[in-house]
Amino acid sequence: KEEYLKRELGESYTKWNTPFSLLDKEISGFFSGDVYGIIAESGRGKTYLICKIVDSLLRQGANVLMKSFELKEFMVIARLISIATAKDELFLDELGRKVGIPNRQILSGNLEGATREQFLAMVDSLDSYYKGNLYLQAKSDESLTRTLDELESELSRADVDVVVLDPFYGITDVYGRNQNRTTGGAAEQAATRFENIIGDNDVVGIYAVQA
Repeated sequence: KEEYLKRELGESYTKWNTPFSLLDKEISGFFSGDVYGIIAESGRGKTYLICKIVDSLLRQGANVLMKSFELKEFMVIARLISIATAKDELFLDELGRKVGIPNRQILSGNLEGATREQFLAMVDSLDSYYKGNLYLQAKSDESLTRTLDELESELSRADVDVVVLDPFYGITDVYGRNQNRTTGGAAEQAATRFENIIGDNDVVGIYAVQA
């Protein structure tokens, strides 16, 4: 009863909207203390969806700790800029649709004219563009940590609302010692530990996994 009354007043948890109204209708958004998985086959757009979710969270003022184990910093930021400028409906394509800066052209260094100018202006203003803060640890970055012990330590020192692991098996604990010697046991133990860390720190946990 005490917990319910707190939730009526919005005092017991924090809720963040997803980027999709239909998904918000089904699950009511992302709740602190809960873990959400994005599961799909290779090449289906899991990381794109992760970046779209991160963009939405940052717009709402969330502080997001993102560990990108497969993409370097430039590729993550390029996707975010493409998504953000599409959200802002910066350009019109040949069919008259409102779009953002093409991600592929950013990655290939092939921007021209007004698109290039808008990209450079976006980069210059990126630190103040979002209400929230992105703490990005990306592939080949010296700051990237890979264990759940390190994640727990980071959450104790930083003001974080959401943790994103892309993908979950980038955490070395997943392939660590399998104490119960069962198939998938190490991954199961790591998943349980991750869920406990998310709950203990009352943050949102989001992960991607290929399946």
